[in-house]
Amino acid sequence: MVKRVAKPELTSEQVIREALKAAL
Repeated sequence: MVKRVAKPELTSEQVIREALKAAL
């Protein structure tokens, strides 16, 4: 998760995707 500092926006999208997968 080192790219979080490089691109926080893209990381946020990935986090949301993982959260949706976890919910499903």
